[in-house]
Amino acid sequence: MALTADVLVIGAGIIGCGIAYELAKAGVRVVIAERGDIGRESSWAGAGVCIAQRPGHHWLNRLRNESQRLYPQWVDELKEQTGIDAEWCPCGRLELFGDESEWQKATQVAQSLRESGVAVDVLTAEEVRKVEPTVTEQIVRALLWHDDAHVRNPRLVRALALAAMRRNATFLPHSPVLSLCLSDRSVEAQAGNERISAGSLVIAAGCWSNFVGAMLGVDIPVAPVRGQIVLLETMPTLLRHIVEWGDVYLVPRRDGKVLVGATVEFVGYDKRTTAEGVAMLLRAALQAVPSLTQARFVTAWAGLRPYAERPLIGQIAGSANAFVATGHFRIGIQLAPATALVIRDFLLTGESDLISPSG
Repeated sequence: MALTADVLVIGAGIIGCGIAYELAKAGVRVVIAERGDIGRESSWAGAGVCIAQRPGHHWLNRLRNESQRLYPQWVDELKEQTGIDAEWCPCGRLELFGDESEWQKATQVAQSLRESGVAVDVLTAEEVRKVEPTVTEQIVRALLWHDDAHVRNPRLVRALALAAMRRNATFLPHSPVLSLCLSDRSVEAQAGNERISAGSLVIAAGCWSNFVGAMLGVDIPVAPVRGQIVLLETMPTLLRHIVEWGDVYLVPRRDGKVLVGATVEFVGYDKRTTAEGVAMLLRAALQAVPSLTQARFVTAWAGLRPYAERPLIGQIAGSANAFVATGHFRIGIQLAPATALVIRDFLLTGESDLISPSG
């Protein structure tokens, strides 16, 4: 006998779990099929950094701003409903520069954003050490982005899934989609050992979304990008802000943990950690914060993030009841609340205030 639902969501990362949570809150019956464990792929690989604003007036900035507005509410209500604290931390981000030419480029961008209302300060090297005494002395200047924040993403995914389950959402972990048939009014799928019949479909399967789309003859242009990350521990904690040094960021947790990430590697579906990747991250971390030489090495891991030229959020062309939400690459954690609302609104009303149904 088939499971029946209003919506079938394929993928139980933070995007799929967020969509399931918002739909379940609205009274929609949801089944979520996941090929592996809930939230253990791209959602596990990031450090949960949420950057409030970028240059320009691109629709992605609307999603960034909406997510930044929604996050405190999301985390608070999930903690109340599940007891899981995802630790939304609006601590700001300190972007360090050790090269004058790179600094000149960055300060022009910062000035433009400040004129549009973004809270960013230009700091001298001496001012940097007042706000973050442990960072390297090898800096020219820094930017302090006041509205940037981070969230504890593994806890957030667990909270979203649990809250959705408590509203009768059905999760099917270790249930890869084996077959998929779509008509104008229904979706029929085989996921693991379960047959599923639903009215609408959402593909949120990260870098596996292209395989799901192929079952429908639809091209979903995403590719896997490996991201390795290192976890250190310091007590007492050394950092007050997110610290960015070149392509590497350091994210302090309340319990003294420090996440160092992340590599960007186009190596296919290979999510092994490597000596080279871990060494690069540690080398950059120690350059940025020399005191971390005494930190305890806890672990390292990797995940596969879905790369696309831009996030793919909207209705699948030619279909009345199929949607996609993938390709977020390095901003999936950041855009999760807004993406969930966009897909929810498309399914419930056919439109969204943030983007058009076709993305």
